[in-house]
Amino acid sequence: MDMANLTWLHGKPVATGVLKANPEDFVVVEDLGFSPDGEGEHLLVNIRKNGCNTQFVADYLAKFAGIHARSVSYAGLKDRHAVTEQWFCLHLPGKESPDLSQFALEGCEVLQAARHLRKLRIGTLKGNEFTLVLRQISDRQEVEQRLQAIRGRRRAELLR
Repeated sequence: MDMANLTWLHGKPVATGVLKANPEDFVVVEDLGFSPDGEGEHLLVNIRKNGCNTQFVADYLAKFAGIHARSVSYAGLKDRHAVTEQWFCLHLPGKESPDLSQFALEGCEVLQAARHLRKLRIGTLKGNEFTLVLRQISDRQEVEQRLQAIRGRRRAELLR
C-alpha cells in the first residue's frame, strides 16, 4: 500500500513503534452481548487461546466432544498471533456435555461453559474489546498527545 496517498484523520504519523512484538501485545476479548440460557442443545464454551487459530481449536473441540466438525460454530475468526478469549458453540442434541476439565490443548484454557438454546453464528456477538501494546516508541510524548486528540474527538462524537 502506498502510504503517501493516504488521508490521515489526525495528520501524518508522528512516531514509530512495534505492534504485536509478542502475542500478549494484542489481546481480543469477545463480548457476546448476552448470557447463555443455561439450557438447550448447544454448549457455549469460552476459551482463552494463545498461538492457536480459530479453526484449529474448533476442530480440536469437535474431536474432543466426539462430534462432527460442522457441529462446532463460532461468531468470528480471531488472530492466531494474539491472546484471544473466544466463544465456541458445540451442537450436542440429546448428548451430555463433555468433561471440559479434561480439555488439554497447548495454548488454550477453558474459561467457562454453559448450555444455550440457539446456535452461535458468524457475527452473533456484540463486539470485540481490543488491548494493544506498542513497543519501542520513537517519540512517546508525541504519541501521548495524539492519543489525547483522538480521545477528545471520540468524546465529541459520542455527544452528538
